[in-house]
Amino acid sequence: MVLIAMGSMVYGIDGFAVAPGPDGCPHAENPAVRSSTPMTTALIASGIRLSPTFADQVRDLADTDVVALVEPRISFPLELDGYLVFRSATSACRYVQVFYNANLSERRAISIIGHELRHAFEIGMHPEVVDAASMRTMYRMYGELGEGGEDRYESPEAYAAGRTILQELLNGTSSRAAPAR
Repeated sequence: MVLIAMGSMVYGIDGFAVAPGPDGCPHAENPAVRSSTPMTTALIASGIRLSPTFADQVRDLADTDVVALVEPRISFPLELDGYLVFRSATSACRYVQVFYNANLSERRAISIIGHELRHAFEIGMHPEVVDAASMRTMYRMYGELGEGGEDRYESPEAYAAGRTILQELLNGTSSRAAPAR
């Protein structure tokens, strides 16, 4: 689910400080998918190891100028399992934040994170998306209105990614997973 939230900030997002500019953009020392919590970092590592589709989402995002900050929420709003908001853009890269419900099982949390990373990749494929308003415009053109009303968008590709990741985790298809760059 993509939620349109007006207003951007780069510093102090749930305690996660982001250095704007080229040094904060994706490259070997600064991965495109980041978290400030060990629990989430472990979920991301498990997703890469256990799901080829999750690993692909991380690898594909690394080829864009988008950085995804992934954080858990204990008190989760809107009866969703996860959502993405646009946070900021610099001349070198763009920042989105992914929230997932910390009360989910490990497999479900990984599939939700993967679903939201697909949305981050979709944003990465649209250089015109530089703030919440332009993200809204993109999803109005290419996405589908999500359940729950205005400013909630989905894409068939994100749904498919989430379902595929969950199936891979349930079926134990880790032998096909490749390490993320």
